[in-house]
Amino acid sequence: MRLFFALWPPEDTALALERWAAPLKGRRVPAGNIHMTLAFLGEADPAKAGAAARRAQGMAFRLPIEEARHWAHNDIVWAAPRSMPVGLQQLVESLQLELFKAGFILER
Repeated sequence: MRLFFALWPPEDTALALERWAAPLKGRRVPAGNIHMTLAFLGEADPAKAGAAARRAQGMAFRLPIEEARHWAHNDIVWAAPRSMPVGLQQLVESLQLELFKAGFILER
């Protein structure tokens, strides 16, 4: 089982992103699959990964969608903020630390 941890946008935001991307060239991602990957584990034990993730700490933050880019190697268009919100950075660092302490080597 290939595991990853991600944040999913609210449904209305995902639908807006899907509509925005519709006329663009590249692979289409359905609204239900639009997400922001925080950590990719690959093949991993779900129970062990879940236990580590539950120890991660975070705080609320806003995530403005301000720019879009294209990854030519896999033909994906992605949208993101211009800079990482402090709360998101803290969540990612906490999650990655807990996963590391549990023995996971994260894929980059």
